[in-house]
Formats: sequence, C-alpha cells, structure tokens
Amino acid sequence: DSTAPGSPVSGASKHESKHRENLASEASKRRQGLENAEAQLSDAKDEIEKLKSKADAAVARKAVVEKDLRGHREKLLVLTGKSANDDKLIDALKAEIKKNFAA
Repeated sequence: DSTAPGSPVSGASKHESKHRENLASEASKRRQGLENAEAQLSDAKDEIEKLKSKADAAVARKAVVEKDLRGHREKLLVLTGKSANDDKLIDALKAEIKKNFAA
C-alpha cells in the first residue's frame, strides 16, 4: 500500500484511527464507571447489612426492656397490695392498742 500522504485513503485512515481511539476511550470510561457503580453497590449492600444488624439488636434490646418492665410492674402491684395489707394491719393494731389503753 504505497499511498501518497495527501491522498484521500490516508485521510480516511487517520479519521478511522481517531474514531477508534475515541471509541476505546469511551469504552474505558464506561468500564471505569461500571466498576465505580459496582463498588458503590457493594458498599451500599454492606451498609444495609450493618444497619439490619443494628436494627435487629435494637429490637432484641427493646424486647428485653419490655420484659423487664412487665416484671417490675408485677412487683409494683405485689408491693402495692402488701402496702395496703400492712396499712390494714397497722390500723387494726392501733385500734387494739387504743382498746387496751382505754380499758
């Protein structure tokens, strides 16, 4: 292929070469963009897993706190009942003491 430097064939060849370079550059940019998107997706999935784990732990802690609260409420009811019984007993003892001193 002995074409002269100014011939139309060599001009087309230069144009094709430039076009291939542009295509290769765009393909490289797309690959890099895809790799970046995949990395971001992977990071996002990792973050989701961490957040799910934190949420599960919070739900478990909430369940424990609610169970403790129920237990404390039950104990409070028992103590309130005992307090009422103690008040009745104290009133009965005071009445008996009054009765004994009055007699």
